[in-house]
Amino acid sequence: MLGRCSDTVKLDTEEMVLVTPMEQRVRLELACVAQCVIVTSPARDSLGLIITLDTIADTNNTLNLSQSAVNWFKHARFDVKTVTDVVSNMENGLKHVIQAGIDRYNLSTVDRSHCISEWELKHLPFSVANAEIGVNGKVNRAVIVQRYNSHIERMFNHHVTPRKASRELTYIEEEEEISTPDIKVTRLKKSQEG
Repeated sequence: MLGRCSDTVKLDTEEMVLVTPMEQRVRLELACVAQCVIVTSPARDSLGLIITLDTIADTNNTLNLSQSAVNWFKHARFDVKTVTDVVSNMENGLKHVIQAGIDRYNLSTVDRSHCISEWELKHLPFSVANAEIGVNGKVNRAVIVQRYNSHIERMFNHHVTPRKASRELTYIEEEEEISTPDIKVTRLKKSQEG
């Protein structure tokens, strides 16, 4: 395996996964994302994702979305301008738009263990000031995992009602058939004309 130790995560199978190219592929699918960090579940049996949106800070300390992020959301038919707009519209369909991008990434993975099963949006961008990003501009995975450990645990431990399989959704309970009297059918022969 090539890559820095800080660019890898270890799964419960002892597999070391190089996550930097995976994170780049996620950002290609989700152009609204500035940074993303792939993390492992506490049991190390699945991968999760922490994402931050592409933003520009203004003088009012409001996090406005960059023009490319605004255009991306507009293409998905959402008129949002700030991170607050995105957060308030998550339940109105934005969550599904972001999930669709993650699903596209998952479809492109070769190994099932590299699929992202959970994700969470971090409202504020990662910053150099609190060491979440190094001076070289790369995310500091160790600091992020340590600082957001409770968020990561919550991300993987929330209780979700499992989705029913399509067979269960289309299953119709059969009703007892009412017996109908047998109807005798007789066929009439055509007379042959000669």
